[in-house]
Amino acid sequence: RRAMDDPPLEAIVLLLDLVVVVALLIRVMATNATRCEAAPLRGEGGQQLPWSRALAPSDSKCMAPSAVGDEGAFAPSLDVLEAAALLGGLGLPRGGFELVLEQTGLRFLRKPLSSSANQFLTEGIAECTDAEFLELWTDATFRHEWDAGLASLAPVAGGGGALCHVVKYPYPLSNRHYLYDRSVHALPNGTTVIICATAAPRLAQCGLERVPGSVLCAHFHSLTAMRPARDGSGRCEYAMLTLDQQPLPLPGFLLDLLLNRTYPAYMASVQDAVRRIAGRRLPASAAVQPPARP
Repeated sequence: RRAMDDPPLEAIVLLLDLVVVVALLIRVMATNATRCEAAPLRGEGGQQLPWSRALAPSDSKCMAPSAVGDEGAFAPSLDVLEAAALLGGLGLPRGGFELVLEQTGLRFLRKPLSSSANQFLTEGIAECTDAEFLELWTDATFRHEWDAGLASLAPVAGGGGALCHVVKYPYPLSNRHYLYDRSVHALPNGTTVIICATAAPRLAQCGLERVPGSVLCAHFHSLTAMRPARDGSGRCEYAMLTLDQQPLPLPGFLLDLLLNRTYPAYMASVQDAVRRIAGRRLPASAAVQPPARP
């Protein structure tokens, strides 16, 4: 029988992270750090935050929730429609978002929701096709090749198809991991959508939410939309909107410091991966020509 004073491993990891934050701020920032629970996500004023409907535990234990409707019928969900609508605002002002990084063909914006929750929006034009851009994010083997910030990405054993995504954090912070169900939707208008919805609540029911040496980010939801560029260049227009709540609150300036330290390098690796995946295509001039007739 576990002794009453024997703290769980996850609580120890969170406490170490809290000590690091305190040292960085030279003052006590929090006194009661607990693991994220599968409860509706709310902002500082108590308002329910976007996508919190996706955080409710499933009644089907570890099985992924079913989204199957009438056979052969196409009925896009609200998430799919919301993701597709992101492409309508490419390059335009985004209400409530603040610019973090801007490069040629790329914008990265942040919208604070609470002391620990943010929405992140990345949008732009990638120098590859939409099919190649889709492969960039859904091919785990290839992602391990280009994403230096990825510790691991693999299905959860017994998790009903859920993925466990472990992200490296700068020392001395602990790694973070995300548990989500991923689905890909092809719309009739040529837009492709990727939805990553948290699976942490249902996996917690089966004791599958823990990763040694990492802290769970239970509140997570991501929408990605892509389509062939409207200028006919063969490139890909995309927008990626993510809701992320960290298990410990971070002040805005510290979060900005982390983003400025990590995100430019991350997007540089994404752009390098785009070049690599586009380079797999055989140039037309090098295509094998049929032998000339005698």
